[in-house]
Amino acid sequence: MQNEEVVREFFLAYKQHAYPRMHALLSPDVHFKDFAFEMEGQRVFAMWQWFCTRLEPVEVPWFGNIQASGNTVTADYRVAYSYGEDKHPVNYVIKSRFVLKDGLIVEHHDNGDIHVWSRQALGRLASLFSWTSIFKFFIRWQARKKLDAFMEHPNRSALGAN
Repeated sequence: MQNEEVVREFFLAYKQHAYPRMHALLSPDVHFKDFAFEMEGQRVFAMWQWFCTRLEPVEVPWFGNIQASGNTVTADYRVAYSYGEDKHPVNYVIKSRFVLKDGLIVEHHDNGDIHVWSRQALGRLASLFSWTSIFKFFIRWQARKKLDAFMEHPNRSALGAN
């Protein structure tokens, strides 16, 4: 499978909430980074499982603009989901960069607009602080805490917490 096809299959599996197919395309020591997470290996696998098995899974309405150059592939995709106890609707575009080795994804960096995300997820007032380092620290801390809770659950495949 060509690198571009690997990324296309990854997004197709994500769109279908088929996290085992996503996992099959990831290197065991994959590195993932976005404004909420920076992690490697099994934590990345768990994140995709969590996103696909939440009570209201993350939706991927579309993906495209997939372009390969050597071992690097770039793509755009849109996510839509409810955030937090108040179920704020979040819907925005993410620009991704993947690095592949031996047909597996070894790096995945998502570049989403934290200002757009924070306005949708947390409200206009919170978005005024989205450029600060303390805000970014809080978002990472909260994301890590939620992922840890998902990973610690003895039957996490049935947990599906948002």
